[in-house]
Amino acid sequence: MKYSMIYSAMMLSALVLTACSDNNFGPDPEKDWQGTTTSFAAVDEDAFQTYYKPQVGTVGDPMPFYDPKAGDFKVMYLQEYTTNRPYRFHPYWALSTKDGSSYENLGEWLSIGDFDEQQDAILGTGCCQYNQADGLYYIYYTAESGFSKYRQVVMRATSADQKTWTRDTEWTLRGVDYGFSGYDFRDPQIFTVDGEYHMLVSTKPLSGGDPCFAEFKSADMKNWEKVGQVKMIWDRMLECPDVFEMGGKWYIVYSETPSWSRKVKYNMADSWEALKQKMNNGPQFVDFQEGNLDTRAFYAGKTASNGTDRYIWGWCPVDTHVASDQEEPSWSGSLVCHKVAQREDGTLYLTAVPSMAAKYSKAAVATVMVEGTVNNANGDVCEQYTLYSRLGYHNHISLKVETENADDRFGLTFGRGTDSESWTRLWFNNPHWDGDKKHQRRVEYYTGNGISYNFMSGGVGNFYPVPADNTWNIDIYTDNSILVMYVNGEGCYTARISNLQKNCWAVTTEAGKSVKVSNVKVMQY
Repeated sequence: MKYSMIYSAMMLSALVLTACSDNNFGPDPEKDWQGTTTSFAAVDEDAFQTYYKPQVGTVGDPMPFYDPKAGDFKVMYLQEYTTNRPYRFHPYWALSTKDGSSYENLGEWLSIGDFDEQQDAILGTGCCQYNQADGLYYIYYTAESGFSKYRQVVMRATSADQKTWTRDTEWTLRGVDYGFSGYDFRDPQIFTVDGEYHMLVSTKPLSGGDPCFAEFKSADMKNWEKVGQVKMIWDRMLECPDVFEMGGKWYIVYSETPSWSRKVKYNMADSWEALKQKMNNGPQFVDFQEGNLDTRAFYAGKTASNGTDRYIWGWCPVDTHVASDQEEPSWSGSLVCHKVAQREDGTLYLTAVPSMAAKYSKAAVATVMVEGTVNNANGDVCEQYTLYSRLGYHNHISLKVETENADDRFGLTFGRGTDSESWTRLWFNNPHWDGDKKHQRRVEYYTGNGISYNFMSGGVGNFYPVPADNTWNIDIYTDNSILVMYVNGEGCYTARISNLQKNCWAVTTEAGKSVKVSNVKVMQY
């Protein structure tokens, strides 16, 4: 079949590869690797400078809050080590950031308990709030023990300077005292409603049944009384809840634990009471995607706002290459931040933080290296592609893709070379219909070699509205093996892709399809 692809690449200044501990390609440092298209076995740098990961261990559930005294965001997280001590793990470490794209490590904030028998020998997800009335910061956290009568309870610690934290050993919030489980009682999150503090805790009824959120309230952030409970979604356990008001709407963001539905999602209503009623009366999802905010490679997302902008932080797992949505990606990884944006109807989407583009400020070349095809076993052309020059460790790739028809499929492949036996493809698949009969296109994660691909349902992404003019404006930010893609400014796709860095990448399409690619740029730092 006759086919055509029209490409125009904007040539910029010479490629600058980012300095790192092993800046050379392969065994021959004198070779001009930039002029080659063979594959390279890439490894991550020791440090991630955009999607933060500690040099030792990984980032577990983030717990962000805006610090009104310092005028910045603090992001606590569960510090995961390669080998944790038995029955004692996950101390709270913290970062500070003003823009969500660069971080300062503040070290350990809250240590694990001193003895295996202590209730808080294991720390779980929680939250931090500044109490202006007494000038103290309050951390409410999940305290877990393999030896205690109650596996999980909520405890707290306070600090005036965020350097020395004092545990309140006289106070413990136990689910069993209020008709909730002593085994599952975790992830406290505090928010305000009409000037009063409220707290949600992920739990189950003591008498059994489907999981729920326990709700408490307080006038002073110290003394708490039970309000009631809020249903979750059928029998799905929802963790890391986050509640906030934005633009006249109220939202609850949560992470679903069942492997087949494991994503960060949200629901919304006009008030907190209306939102609770909506949850209690049934799912009533905001859209046919159940309010998905990102892919399975973004988890435990929670938000914070400085009064102007709201950001969400979650972690991208170390290994997202799971073949099935019944499989669990590895727990913890690198910290990923998006800006939370709102459409006119109140629905949410995630976009790049404003400072991201400015960080990737060094122009690089996006050179067309090869324009070719891939034949199937019968010798017929099944894929056509344009291969671009090697990436660095940190890249901002932007391009415009125009298809002739709404159902013309295309994709982006990474970790690719002219000798590659396999690479990763993010495929803009056939349009689907949602409940409102609007075209939606899903980006899917595949590994393969052009002739055959393996659909990795464990990495499946979101649906994105098909633009009326069939034009897709794509922005991709990478930091080592982490890739975050934004589609037409109102949808994101987070993934971890092996051999992404320092290898070539390509735009691909089905044979016989006319696709125009333009405005190709690569920026680095």
